[in-house]
Amino acid sequence: MQSRTWNGHEIPDEAAVDELARMLDGDPPAPWLAFIALASRSDPAALRLIVEQCGNVDPHKRRAAIEAIGASPIGTEAIECVRRALGDPAPSVVDAAIEAVGRLRDEASRARLAEFLRDRNPYYRGYALLALGEMWSDADFDAVFDIAQRDRDERNRKNAAFLLRDHPPMDWRRLVELWRDSELPRERGWVCDLIAERGEAADRALLERLRRDPDGHVRQRAEEALIALETRRK
Repeated sequence: MQSRTWNGHEIPDEAAVDELARMLDGDPPAPWLAFIALASRSDPAALRLIVEQCGNVDPHKRRAAIEAIGASPIGTEAIECVRRALGDPAPSVVDAAIEAVGRLRDEASRARLAEFLRDRNPYYRGYALLALGEMWSDADFDAVFDIAQRDRDERNRKNAAFLLRDHPPMDWRRLVELWRDSELPRERGWVCDLIAERGEAADRALLERLRRDPDGHVRQRAEEALIALETRRK
């Protein structure tokens, strides 16, 4: 089997745990390669080594440890380390912890994710969106809708919109109202898709308008949505 690499360096997947432990104390890139190798193992001894690094004075190693827990096949056994890291003084460690919560689908941290969605730090809000993408609940809709509508960070608005597109609610017309006059063609196109999937005859007027949209892709999707409505009516 071809060996894995990281930034041009071979990952020591075949190394013994003792050797990986020594690498964690070595000079870069040895620690980062060791974290990646340890994260791929189901061995409790490997996870213990990762957990020990969660208390390292170096925030770069704390972040790498949390990332490794999030990637580990037995990472849920160290979920308490991830939860504690949500309050780490280093923002980069918090970023990693938020992402790990999502990867490990930690329901107990859902309330913390909701808090991060309201945080002043745009990166925390962004990572919380990514986490919710891994463990979506319809109860998250309103908070994500608010970000899609009002967040000051364009990237967060974009990611929130994609999340809503992938998880439309029962009250899907809220998304239609949000996107029907959007400056972004992709969001106007999503309106066509929603109506094609769930709409009724009363939505024809909006589709007729979108059929004259300046963007060709939107026009095409409006045509397809009109056909879908007609097919459903028959």
